[in-house]
Amino acid sequence: MPMTASRARRGLYGILAGGLLSAAASTATAAPAAHAAPDPCSSSAHAGRLSTTSDRISQYLADNPDVNQRLTQIAQQPPAQAKPDLRTYLNSHPGVARDLQSIRAPLSAQRNQCGMQVPPSNILMGLGSFTSGCMPFGGGLPYGG
Repeated sequence: MPMTASRARRGLYGILAGGLLSAAASTATAAPAAHAAPDPCSSSAHAGRLSTTSDRISQYLADNPDVNQRLTQIAQQPPAQAKPDLRTYLNSHPGVARDLQSIRAPLSAQRNQCGMQVPPSNILMGLGSFTSGCMPFGGGLPYGG
Protein backbone atom coordinates (compact mmCIF):
# COMPACT_ATOMS: atom_id res chain seq x y z
CA MET A 1 0.00 0.00 0.00
CA PRO A 2 1.55 3.39 -0.94
CA MET A 3 2.58 5.68 1.91
CA THR A 4 0.36 8.74 2.15
CA ALA A 5 0.97 11.83 4.25
CA SER A 6 -1.84 10.88 6.64
CA ARG A 7 -0.48 7.33 7.07
CA ALA A 8 2.97 8.80 7.58
CA ARG A 9 1.62 11.17 10.23
CA ARG A 10 -0.19 8.32 11.98
CA GLY A 11 3.03 6.34 11.96
CA LEU A 12 4.88 9.34 13.29
CA TYR A 13 2.30 9.81 16.03
CA GLY A 14 2.84 6.17 16.98
CA ILE A 15 6.58 6.72 17.17
CA LEU A 16 6.11 9.92 19.16
CA ALA A 17 3.52 8.38 21.46
CA GLY A 18 5.67 5.33 22.07
CA GLY A 19 9.15 6.75 22.10
CA LEU A 20 9.56 10.33 23.28
CA LEU A 21 8.72 9.92 26.94
CA SER A 22 8.76 6.78 29.07
CA ALA A 23 6.25 6.28 31.82
CA ALA A 24 7.12 5.82 35.47
CA ALA A 25 5.00 3.27 37.27
CA SER A 26 2.72 4.78 39.89
CA THR A 27 -0.69 3.49 40.78
CA ALA A 28 -3.55 5.60 42.07
CA THR A 29 -6.84 3.97 42.94
CA ALA A 30 -10.04 5.48 44.22
CA ALA A 31 -13.30 3.95 45.36
CA PRO A 32 -16.07 4.70 42.86
CA ALA A 33 -18.82 6.98 44.11
CA ALA A 34 -22.47 6.78 43.09
CA HIS A 35 -22.35 9.88 40.89
CA ALA A 36 -18.62 10.31 40.60
CA ALA A 37 -16.93 12.16 37.80
CA PRO A 38 -15.74 9.98 34.90
CA ASP A 39 -12.66 7.92 35.73
CA PRO A 40 -9.64 9.95 34.55
CA CYS A 41 -7.74 6.68 34.12
CA SER A 42 -10.29 4.97 31.87
CA SER A 43 -9.53 4.05 28.30
CA SER A 44 -12.10 6.60 27.12
CA ALA A 45 -10.38 9.37 29.11
CA HIS A 46 -7.05 8.33 27.62
CA ALA A 47 -8.54 8.29 24.12
CA GLY A 48 -9.87 11.83 24.62
CA ARG A 49 -6.49 13.07 25.81
CA LEU A 50 -4.79 11.23 22.93
CA SER A 51 -7.17 12.93 20.48
CA THR A 52 -6.42 16.37 21.92
CA THR A 53 -2.68 15.68 21.81
CA SER A 54 -2.92 14.44 18.24
CA ASP A 55 -4.82 17.59 17.21
CA ARG A 56 -2.17 19.79 18.83
CA ILE A 57 0.68 17.89 17.15
CA SER A 58 -1.14 18.16 13.83
CA GLN A 59 -1.48 21.93 14.26
CA TYR A 60 2.17 22.25 15.29
CA LEU A 61 3.28 20.37 12.16
CA ALA A 62 1.00 22.48 9.96
CA ASP A 63 2.50 25.63 11.50
CA ASN A 64 6.07 24.31 11.02
CA PRO A 65 6.28 22.92 7.47
CA ASP A 66 10.02 22.20 7.67
CA VAL A 67 9.49 20.05 10.78
CA ASN A 68 6.45 18.44 9.15
CA GLN A 69 8.45 17.57 6.03
CA ARG A 70 11.36 16.05 7.96
CA LEU A 71 9.17 14.06 10.35
CA THR A 72 7.09 12.82 7.42
CA GLN A 73 10.29 11.60 5.74
CA ILE A 74 11.32 9.85 8.95
CA ALA A 75 7.87 8.26 9.32
CA GLN A 76 8.16 6.76 5.83
CA GLN A 77 11.24 4.78 6.81
CA PRO A 78 11.27 1.28 8.26
CA PRO A 79 10.91 1.41 12.07
CA ALA A 80 14.48 0.21 12.66
CA GLN A 81 15.75 3.23 10.74
CA ALA A 82 13.05 5.73 11.78
CA LYS A 83 13.65 5.48 15.54
CA PRO A 84 17.35 6.44 15.48
CA ASP A 85 16.71 9.06 12.79
CA LEU A 86 13.96 10.62 14.92
CA ARG A 87 16.25 10.61 17.96
CA THR A 88 19.05 12.24 15.92
CA TYR A 89 16.68 14.86 14.50
CA LEU A 90 15.24 15.76 17.89
CA ASN A 91 18.69 15.87 19.51
CA SER A 92 19.87 18.27 16.81
CA HIS A 93 16.67 20.35 17.07
CA PRO A 94 16.13 20.73 20.84
CA GLY A 95 13.48 23.43 20.37
CA VAL A 96 11.33 21.04 18.34
CA ALA A 97 11.88 18.30 20.92
CA ARG A 98 10.83 20.66 23.73
CA ASP A 99 7.75 21.80 21.79
CA LEU A 100 6.62 18.23 21.11
CA GLN A 101 7.33 17.12 24.68
CA SER A 102 5.31 20.08 25.94
CA ILE A 103 2.40 19.10 23.69
CA ARG A 104 2.63 15.50 24.93
CA ALA A 105 3.03 16.43 28.62
CA PRO A 106 -0.68 16.04 29.59
CA LEU A 107 -0.79 12.60 27.96
CA SER A 108 2.40 11.52 29.71
CA ALA A 109 1.16 12.89 33.03
CA GLN A 110 -2.07 10.92 32.69
CA ARG A 111 -0.14 7.76 31.85
CA ASN A 112 2.10 8.25 34.90
CA GLN A 113 -0.78 9.20 37.21
CA CYS A 114 -2.76 6.15 36.21
CA GLY A 115 0.15 3.71 36.28
CA MET A 116 -0.42 2.69 32.67
CA GLN A 117 2.19 0.16 31.65
CA VAL A 118 0.64 -0.23 28.18
CA PRO A 119 -1.33 2.81 26.99
CA PRO A 120 -4.83 1.98 25.69
CA SER A 121 -3.84 3.54 22.34
CA ASN A 122 -1.18 0.82 21.91
CA ILE A 123 -3.76 -1.83 22.70
CA LEU A 124 -6.09 -0.38 20.04
CA MET A 125 -3.25 -0.33 17.52
CA GLY A 126 -2.51 -3.97 18.34
CA LEU A 127 -6.16 -4.90 17.94
CA GLY A 128 -6.18 -3.17 14.56
CA SER A 129 -3.33 -5.39 13.41
CA PHE A 130 -4.94 -8.46 14.93
CA THR A 131 -8.35 -7.89 13.33
CA SER A 132 -7.24 -6.50 9.98
CA GLY A 133 -7.73 -9.84 8.28
CA CYS A 134 -11.18 -10.26 9.79
CA MET A 135 -12.70 -6.82 9.28
CA PRO A 136 -14.51 -5.69 6.13
CA PHE A 137 -12.55 -3.46 3.76
CA GLY A 138 -9.26 -4.70 5.29
CA GLY A 139 -10.08 -2.41 8.21
CA GLY A 140 -9.33 -2.93 11.80
CA LEU A 141 -9.41 -0.43 14.56
CA PRO A 142 -7.86 3.04 14.49
CA TYR A 143 -4.47 3.25 12.79
CA GLY A 144 -5.28 0.33 10.53
CA GLY A 145 -3.40 -2.93 10.37
